[in-house]
Amino acid sequence: MRENLARVSFPKDAVILTPEMDPAHVYVLISGHVQQTEAGEAVAVYGPADFLAFRAVMAGRASGVLVALDEVEAWQISRATALALISGNAMFSAMVFADLSRRLSALAENRKSREFLSLMMARIRDAHIRKPFLSTGAGSGVGLQAPVGAGADPCAGARRARRRGTHRHVLDHRSA
Repeated sequence: MRENLARVSFPKDAVILTPEMDPAHVYVLISGHVQQTEAGEAVAVYGPADFLAFRAVMAGRASGVLVALDEVEAWQISRATALALISGNAMFSAMVFADLSRRLSALAENRKSREFLSLMMARIRDAHIRKPFLSTGAGSGVGLQAPVGAGADPCAGARRARRRGTHRHVLDHRSA
């Protein structure tokens, strides 16, 4: 296996794989971080001990772009060696497919969360918010004013009735 491994390094912002490139190698990160972007959107960030480009090697094409976020050191495994390891080593094969399954599940869950978040944001953004009522402490009583920017005072009719003495008291404690 050692003779089929090559240690490679990528500087920050180096493009490791694109859909236009032939996915000839699988990478196992030793140090650094790599971001995977699909359709202009970051879908994953990989760190030390993560596999890169395994799905691309198996499918024969990459679905996104892999870019080094910082200085990256990795082991490079050729396509032939990676496929031989999968077919000849059940433990390695199980580990690779479990990792792929975990990543695909996380990606699907991430997309669901984004869709739900955008739905919630649309509903909050579309909600009508009432203008605030201001309370005044002038005089002996506390009154409410109309909403800021509104036309008529919603309490004006009650105030006029009290001034004229035509309002009704449910319990008049003065007459007791």
